[in-house]
Amino acid sequence: MIISVSFPEPFVVMVGGSSEYEGRVEIYQKGRWGSLCKPLSHVEASYICRHLGYLGGIATGPGHFGEGSGVFWTMNFTCLLSRQCSIAKPVIDESHCDHSNDYGVICGKFNAYRTLRNRNVLFHYVK
Repeated sequence: MIISVSFPEPFVVMVGGSSEYEGRVEIYQKGRWGSLCKPLSHVEASYICRHLGYLGGIATGPGHFGEGSGVFWTMNFTCLLSRQCSIAKPVIDESHCDHSNDYGVICGKFNAYRTLRNRNVLFHYVK
């Protein structure tokens, strides 16, 4: 099993992927593991990937990387970038959540190159 982890707590990890660039998003906070209940947009997935040290990423469909377990979390993606507020809170009403629908991300490993002639930034995908 390959896991990408963020520090400090709450820990955001990718689990169940075939490489360190992808997986189901799981969060550990205050002694509890859990997964995300709501669908992720590609922008939110990109925030998660950047938090884990990548330059971007995309969201996967529900259950793409299998089922997680534990509590369900919601994320405040603005706090993920600033660390000035709590990035994860437990879902109050879990009736609409199901671990078979746990959401994941596929992060891209990019290297940035700046061209001097036209000052554009080019991103090269490395897998």
